[in-house]
Amino acid sequence: MRLPPIRFVISLLLLLGVLNAVIFGTMALLLWGAVQNSPDAERLAAVRAFDTQFNAVHGRVLEASAQASPIPDDVFERLDGAKSMIGELGADAEPVVEELAGYTRGLRAWNAALEAHPEQVPPAGELRRGGMVVSAVALKLIQYPRPPWVDAAAPFLPWMGLWLAVCSCLAVVLALELRIVLSRPLERLQAAAERVAAGDLEVAVPSPTGAPEIAALALATAAARDRLVNTIAQLDSRNRQIETMLGQLADGVALLDHAGNVVEANLSAQTLLAQFSREWPQERALGRIIPEIPAGQFTSSDAHTGTVQRRYAGKLHTLDLLLRHVPQSSRGTGGTWVMVLHDQTAEHEAEAVKNEFLSVVTHELKTPLVSIEGFTKLLLMNKAGELTEKQRTWITNVRVQGQALLTMVSNLLDVTRLEGGSLTLETRPEPLAALLERWNNAWRPVVETRGFTFVPATPPPEVQVRVDAFRLDQVIGNLVGNAMKFTPAGGSIGIDARLDGDDVAIEVWDTGRGVPAEAIPRVFEKFFQVQKGDTRLAGGAGLGLYIVRQLVEAQGGTIGVSSSEGAGARFSLRFPVFGASPGVSARSSARFSWRRATSPRHR
Repeated sequence: MRLPPIRFVISLLLLLGVLNAVIFGTMALLLWGAVQNSPDAERLAAVRAFDTQFNAVHGRVLEASAQASPIPDDVFERLDGAKSMIGELGADAEPVVEELAGYTRGLRAWNAALEAHPEQVPPAGELRRGGMVVSAVALKLIQYPRPPWVDAAAPFLPWMGLWLAVCSCLAVVLALELRIVLSRPLERLQAAAERVAAGDLEVAVPSPTGAPEIAALALATAAARDRLVNTIAQLDSRNRQIETMLGQLADGVALLDHAGNVVEANLSAQTLLAQFSREWPQERALGRIIPEIPAGQFTSSDAHTGTVQRRYAGKLHTLDLLLRHVPQSSRGTGGTWVMVLHDQTAEHEAEAVKNEFLSVVTHELKTPLVSIEGFTKLLLMNKAGELTEKQRTWITNVRVQGQALLTMVSNLLDVTRLEGGSLTLETRPEPLAALLERWNNAWRPVVETRGFTFVPATPPPEVQVRVDAFRLDQVIGNLVGNAMKFTPAGGSIGIDARLDGDDVAIEVWDTGRGVPAEAIPRVFEKFFQVQKGDTRLAGGAGLGLYIVRQLVEAQGGTIGVSSSEGAGARFSLRFPVFGASPGVSARSSARFSWRRATSPRHR
């Protein structure tokens, strides 16, 4: 049988309660009014006794008046007795006593008139009216108003009693029904929920019995328990997969709390942290395990990277460290920082071997290329005899290709020296005007010979910059050469210089094809080409701008580019004015470098 909803049962109970309250209240008011308006038993008996005796006396008076005979003396005695009887009611009986005294005086007056004139009988109407008044005033003491509807409702009082009995029984039955459909199922659900909360996920949720709401709640609880079991199983499986993957990583991965304490770490991270501190794993504070981490690092939310070196097992180990904040982790329930440790020792060793190999190879290649350059130059100068036109063309081609190969070899050699730290810079204060004049004189004829318009630089007020003049010449040469490669014939190439606060800005610009916006962040990367085929069409290996950036930064400067496709490019070098601010060291000798991971110089 489908049970009614709980809200229906509760509403019915409330309605029955209200109806019973109204009926009981009405009956109570009626009973209270009847009690208040009804005379007590003593007064009722006294008034009725007085009325009986007075009516008897009044009857004798009426008989005497009808016979025209004097009123007997015992009538007056009995009226005195009635007066005493009614007088016991106190102040309420005073109107009756007064009317009774007037009635007695009327009787005596009637006797006196009859005795004075026996032949003339006095009228008896006054005696009759006086008796009626006395009786009416006496009966008024026990009369009270009774509304008509009370008498009309009186026949229904038994039915009202029956209704109250039925409602009371129905309320009891509904209360028991609520116990069955509400209380007991809820108690069973509560017991099951408490066991689930205690971790017993195998507990059986009670079958959906009772009210529809309770049945729906039981089904929802069982479904929630099943989903919870499935979710926990999936999370366990996923955690095992993550643990397996992290365990197989060569890089160390660790989870830190908001204070920088290591919460979890994979096997590689534990091995590397043990190399940092002998107290690991008892010591969990990362700032103590790796003292190079700046104080207050974990008070910010920025991602940071660093490089740390440690010497152990007779070898210098280099490790890259990345710290990244995880804002969605809540404090006290998980880590808020993720740390990644990458051992670069083998990579550095391989890089060193590669650099050494490239250095040797490029050095060995450069010697014969210089010889080829020299001998082709001598041949073109007719030192070995007069050349035919065909011979001169071929030897010219050999010399051009040899120069291109020599440039690439020189670039490779510079790259290996820069990355290996063996490139020596000799910086000294240089007048900017002298540098600009040298560049104008060196590149004007080259640019104009190639069919371009050269716009020379106008030096700003006399200032000095601390640079390596030879390497800065190489930077300007690479930039001008790069401009000639990608500028069509008839275009313009120029060098600008200006003061910008305490800095000098040196710019090399052109009206060539420009650099697409998406390629600008990568133009200074090693071996990067803006378009496929640039190496074949324009020559080079994509090392020129990479060497330019390395040389500029090694001299304490910065370089940037502004360009749009089809509108040329402008490369801007900035160096501090000598004497205006402290110089910037070319290379830091610190064993630990710390920088923002998002810095454009370390992309």
